[in-house]
Amino acid sequence: MACQRTAPINLIKSATRECQSRCNLSYDYGLSDCSVINKGVYLDIKCYNGSNTVNSDLLEGLLTVTGVRLYKPSLNKYENFKADAELIITHTGGGRTLYMCIPVVGSGKVGSSAKWFNKFIPFSPKQQNRVTGINVNGYTLNSVIPQSPYIIYEGGSFDWNCGQDNIIIMYHKDNAINMSNANMVKLGKLISASSTMVVNPVSNLLLSSA
Repeated sequence: MACQRTAPINLIKSATRECQSRCNLSYDYGLSDCSVINKGVYLDIKCYNGSNTVNSDLLEGLLTVTGVRLYKPSLNKYENFKADAELIITHTGGGRTLYMCIPVVGSGKVGSSAKWFNKFIPFSPKQQNRVTGINVNGYTLNSVIPQSPYIIYEGGSFDWNCGQDNIIIMYHKDNAINMSNANMVKLGKLISASSTMVVNPVSNLLLSSA
């Protein structure tokens, strides 16, 4: 039986309030190998086996990366609209889970995130549940974390690892990362849209200052 989820949500930035305490997040994701599994509605990206150092004021101790998923379109909505795609990084620590939700937009920009996606999307498997190893060099999740404020949703949790005390960190679509238009089209041919519906809007959202 699925547990009670409290995400995805419709993120309305104007409904947030400034975070006053326990707002900090620090990370340094190490270099890793990469393999991809096509799960039908998302790509399961195994790219976190390096030496990762992730800390949050919201959870005690170091956090361990336990999953990276790429959806098209996004699971969450941003100002009532879905993003072209969404990267969700799952961390665990102290018996709790922290999700990091990063909206992705298709564009012609060439940057670290577009290069990160280009290293695996053209080579990802078409067949569901098939795993494909990708030859990468200098590969790290640091390339896809926006350098911007983020929204903290205490009690936010998805249905694949939910709990009343889990946390979601969301980056607004204004600070979305980029994927090339060609790879966005390719991604749409690899996976189908998820049928997961957003839950009722929440008001306990805190906006970090950095």
